Amino acid sequence: MKKIYLHILAAIAMIGMIAVSCEKKPGPDGPDGPDGPDEPETAIITIDGDFADWSAAANVVSTEVPAGLESYCNMLTMKAVADEENIYLYFEYELAEDQLEAPFDIFFDADGDPTTGFISWIWSKDACGWDYLLETEGGILNNGTGINDLSDMNIYKAAAYTDPATGEQCDGWGDGAQQEKLDATSFAEASGSVKNGVATFEVAVLRSVINATKKGNVGVGITISDAGWNTMGILPIDESGVGTAEFMQVALP
Repeated sequence: MKKIYLHILAAIAMIGMIAVSCEKKPGPDGPDGPDGPDEPETAIITIDGDFADWSAAANVVSTEVPAGLESYCNMLTMKAVADEENIYLYFEYELAEDQLEAPFDIFFDADGDPTTGFISWIWSKDACGWDYLLETEGGILNNGTGINDLSDMNIYKAAAYTDPATGEQCDGWGDGAQQEKLDATSFAEASGSVKNGVATFEVAVLRSVINATKKGNVGVGITISDAGWNTMGILPIDESGVGTAEFMQVALP
């Protein structure tokens, strides 16, 4: 009888060991496993003009205008983060007195190759070929108080074109380029406000529309202009001014 009882205890212990071995172990799918803690999920940014969620989001990258910069310095701060569907951008810029319009351009190096697309004078020639441009036609300030709508926002693709003067095939941006233009209301959201002469905006752009669907990085840069399309602010920018800084790199999960 004693032997049978011991056999029963041994069987129960074996079942318990099997059950423990079949439990889901921590690690990549658990909080503190042998592979280290989980990577925090990127917080989803809600485009609603309430910017508190930017402080809580993981993996946000940011850049600011360098202290002492005297030109192209109206753009104050730029932040960006991405999730599986969107790239989110946040930016602050100082408005000129009585400025009612504020056109902006958001440039994307979507393919990770700085030699493709259009090489702009604004950033480093060797590291900043942009493939897509999100642009407002006349600015989205609503009488200088906040965001109006996306009806004047479009996206363009840098494309090959033939120079009408020389017949040379070029990759560029200009009147001769065959740009793909799409209405941004179908794939972008934006919200913002103006307070004490500083406009703060947040924008979400679908990754698929700029062909940035794979895991990796996308380069981003922003310029802001006055109503006459004079460039007032640029980010990223460094102490030496225009033409040397590189795009800000945003991780794509």
